[in-house]
Amino acid sequence: MDTYRAAVQSSIYYWMLRTCKEKGSVTAPGQIALGTTKGSVRNDNQDRAAVLTFFPNERLSDVVQVAVLCDGIGGLKDGANVAALAISSFTARVIELSDSNMTDCLKKAANHANKIVFDKYEGKGGCTLSAVSINRSGLIEIVNYGDSRVYLQSEKSLTQLSSDDTLDGQLAKMDRKIDAPLPEFKHLVQFIGMEGELDTSPIDITKVKDGDRILLASDGAYNVDFSTMESLLLNSTSTEDGIKKLLLLSEWIGGKDNATAIYAPAFSNTEGYKSMSMTTFEICTWNSSYIFSVDTILNDTTTKEKEVQSEKSSKDKNKKKTSKKKKIQNSAENRNNVADNNDNDDEVIQIQIEFDEGEAG
Repeated sequence: MDTYRAAVQSSIYYWMLRTCKEKGSVTAPGQIALGTTKGSVRNDNQDRAAVLTFFPNERLSDVVQVAVLCDGIGGLKDGANVAALAISSFTARVIELSDSNMTDCLKKAANHANKIVFDKYEGKGGCTLSAVSINRSGLIEIVNYGDSRVYLQSEKSLTQLSSDDTLDGQLAKMDRKIDAPLPEFKHLVQFIGMEGELDTSPIDITKVKDGDRILLASDGAYNVDFSTMESLLLNSTSTEDGIKKLLLLSEWIGGKDNATAIYAPAFSNTEGYKSMSMTTFEICTWNSSYIFSVDTILNDTTTKEKEVQSEKSSKDKNKKKTSKKKKIQNSAENRNNVADNNDNDDEVIQIQIEFDEGEAG
């Protein structure tokens, strides 16, 4: 399973590392819209987002979609690459875990992504992670780490479901608000890339109903007037319309940060995926989408492993030949040395004899 997961993760990761548009929006399968804008201040876009669409297994015959958003932490190393690594390791683990069931699947996948990022960056790189899994029966699970957010939009209102992993956010969770919090209260107390197990706060999804929508947003997208954001989304004609308006709003107020969001129906609409093979899965970003074949990934991995093994065997054979050749050379040199030593001994004996005879005379 480790080889399988690593192969899938690597394929997704290197696909996501391709040149990424700094601004754009698309609609993924199931009417899930996602988009981003770099803004006017940042030099690059360190946000990443993706929608995974796949069949978990034969028992869970309904197609599942997982939307995930990561925001690379400013001030730490390789924000964009960390976000891509987190998403690729997260989605690969989701696909693997779904072979059994979808219970706590996102939570377990997030902990796996946390370990992968920490092992590579040792706490010097990190990102937020917000994710939701849905099918045609509704929401399955929601997780959130860091200060990206998850919102529920009903017919009449917009409600924040997640709590920020900051001191300020945790105090608000306990209904304790500080009028003028220190800047340190905005610092993250938890993110993907930290050592140890993640603390996953439960998010209630029991009140979600058909017709509702879910919004995942980085801080650059939600750092606008809340009532304005709420009104904008409630009056959007579609998820794609809502995403475009929200990103445009973030630019209108100054574009001080990367702004990324995923806007999804709470009940997935994936009729077109009835004939999708269970050995394939689709990843969609604001840049493009790609259907991965697990069989192809594994075959490519097996081929590469065979090539590596063949190359290693060839090197081992060459080493053995070189070693044998050296032994033969050493043996010949030793014989020559022995012969030379014997000649030298004769000379010594001869000189000694001549010296004895002279001495006697």
